[in-house]
Amino acid sequence: MLLNQNSIICHCLEHSRFARSHLDARKYKELLAEYGIKVISVSEPSIEGPENILLESNQEMLAEYFAAKLARDSMRGMITKAKKGQYLGGIVPFGYRKVKVSEKDWSFEKEEKEAQVVREIFEMRVEGVLTMQIARYVNQSGWKTRRGKAFTNASIDWVISNQKHKGVYSFNDRKKKGRFNYYKGEVVRADLPKLAIVPPDLWQRVQKMPGIQKESRLLYLLKGKLICGDCGFALSGGSYGGAKNKGGSYYCWNCRKRHNKYHKIGRDKIANVIVHYLREQVSNVDVRAVTDMANEKIECQSQKGRVEEIANEIQNNRNGHSKHNKSRRIWNLFPESLKSSFRTRKRQREVA
Repeated sequence: MLLNQNSIICHCLEHSRFARSHLDARKYKELLAEYGIKVISVSEPSIEGPENILLESNQEMLAEYFAAKLARDSMRGMITKAKKGQYLGGIVPFGYRKVKVSEKDWSFEKEEKEAQVVREIFEMRVEGVLTMQIARYVNQSGWKTRRGKAFTNASIDWVISNQKHKGVYSFNDRKKKGRFNYYKGEVVRADLPKLAIVPPDLWQRVQKMPGIQKESRLLYLLKGKLICGDCGFALSGGSYGGAKNKGGSYYCWNCRKRHNKYHKIGRDKIANVIVHYLREQVSNVDVRAVTDMANEKIECQSQKGRVEEIANEIQNNRNGHSKHNKSRRIWNLFPESLKSSFRTRKRQREVA
């Protein structure tokens, strides 16, 4: 859409809907103002003149405060419910169903048919059956995930790694937490033996078994350092693509999201190319010359430090000498009678 100097955006709700942070709101409004676009709200008062800056700032800051306060109160209530093992919303894990315990509270209980499938998954995995084969077996048995889709390797991994299946309810343990989470250090881990589908020792043995490489375990050393040749954005790292991209790859997020182009290069492939290039460069380096250059630089740095130290000593001596000369000049200004009196008092103090 082409913008002109008379363009106006009418925001129908509140200024709090425009941005969650008052700092972001100021930044975006200034950016839009450069194109002659004015952001207004039909549900909140607005006045012309410099007073409107103060009015909008107060509205935005109050909206941000109430949002933070609501988030804090909500998180406090969720933590209280999590300690009791109550349902907090979202998708119910496979093997359980939610039950109503009061007018406003829900809890979990085992779904026996699904729980039996979960036990079979753990028993097959501990015997060394691959997750791909387990997923095929579960699909052939007619089971679907909570979203109504077929089980995949990731679905089996999610079932295996869920701590609820051993009777542990965890909450607020994510690595990345929200900006308004004021309970980041309070991780809830409630022991609920009645929810255990498999014994804890079996669950622990399965966790130690080698499986599909998860994205969180892959290390993308070149993330943000590779540039897309098409749009110029930095490449991100991920295992987008499922089993075909098991080892991970670097891809351009901008091209994939905005231009529907998926430019990628394998993580191991680009790493091998860079290592091969560095080895060629290192093999052509004269090690003795590099060592001599490093020693010369170290010697120059040490000499530079010594020169600075000597210069400071000379400057201190000069300052002390100048103070001494100044004292002598002041002493010479005194009359001889006063000088004689000072000398006499000095001798008396020395004798005493």
